Amino acid sequence: MPTPPTPTCAKCGYELTGLGVDDVCPECGLEISRTIAKGRRGREFLGINATTAGWCVVIVAAHLIVCTVGLLLYMGWVMLSF
Repeated sequence: MPTPPTPTCAKCGYELTGLGVDDVCPECGLEISRTIAKGRRGREFLGINATTAGWCVVIVAAHLIVCTVGLLLYMGWVMLSF
């Protein structure tokens, strides 16, 4: 059976084991109830928030499109020169 993940603060990453829902993070003061609510929304994956991940996808897609168009233009230019 897998072990449950260690609860950490959504703002500073401090380990919150042993603290109650009504407490605050001893490191940054964020309410633990807000940390739990943020974790349930699933806005982060591997420490990357949804906005950052979205921009990464856009940048990679744009790069692939530019490279593909450049390659096709180059191949067309090579074919025309023979």
